[in-house]
Amino acid sequence: MSMSEQERARRRRESRRRAANRDIVALAVLVLAVVIAVVSVSCAVGNANGSEDSEPSRATKRTTTTTSASETTTTSESTTSTTTTTTTSGSTTTTTTTAKPSNGGEHYVQPAGGAWNLMLVNDWNTMPQEMVDSIKLEVVNSSVTNGSVDARIVEPLKRMVADCRKAGGNIWAQSMFRPYDTQKRLYNNEVARWVKKGYSQADAEVKAATIVKRPGQSEHNTGLAVDFNNCDSSFTGTVAYNWLVEHCAEYGFILRFPKGKEDITGVIFESWHYRYVGVEAATEIMRDGITLEEYCQRHGV
Repeated sequence: MSMSEQERARRRRESRRRAANRDIVALAVLVLAVVIAVVSVSCAVGNANGSEDSEPSRATKRTTTTTSASETTTTSESTTSTTTTTTTSGSTTTTTTTAKPSNGGEHYVQPAGGAWNLMLVNDWNTMPQEMVDSIKLEVVNSSVTNGSVDARIVEPLKRMVADCRKAGGNIWAQSMFRPYDTQKRLYNNEVARWVKKGYSQADAEVKAATIVKRPGQSEHNTGLAVDFNNCDSSFTGTVAYNWLVEHCAEYGFILRFPKGKEDITGVIFESWHYRYVGVEAATEIMRDGITLEEYCQRHGV
């Protein structure tokens, strides 16, 4: 073989080697892009629906039945960036919004003037500070910070807890009313955390709201919500949880954030979070497996 033929053969081999290397690099880039896309989707899904918030987790866990409650400060709840216009009429003040759920439909905006026990407080219905500040509270447990509820629900709450214990449930009220200023502080602290990470103020506010509810948008601002036990998934499947699901409506309470309703409530399944709505509404909600949002829209209240 002449030198020129050898050189041409060498060049052909080198060309094939370079082509093979380019294919390997292209495949590696494609695999990396797929991995990044999968991680991004997972993160988006994880942030889409948070949990009904308390303060960042410092919960004192308990494993024995007791008549006293200990404060928890846990978890998060999600929200959607909204434009709000507050209207006031009668006994209930609501805030209308332009937000849409992830399924493309319209979230229910409650008309003003509804019954106190059916008041919607979520990402699309905001409770004004003056209303939060005007709630007549009664202490359920003086040893905790969040130990009060709306005075009108103390009696059914105590009966429900007592009857659950009689049935063998290990249950205690862990976190209840939270003042507007406390919610505002938690939210603003979360906004500041994202600003420090380099987000603009507007983007930080949206991001923060996926972790901590905006003031006036947490059920804990109503005085009608109660978190039981350790305020986490360890409550699911317990004797107390099973008993509550079966009997809570008899006392006017509902499981506020049921599984499979995240697009409607904006909050993940919370087995430990219950809300007072009255016996009539609670009976229908628990019987039909719907949410408070769906009940209010069904009846136009």
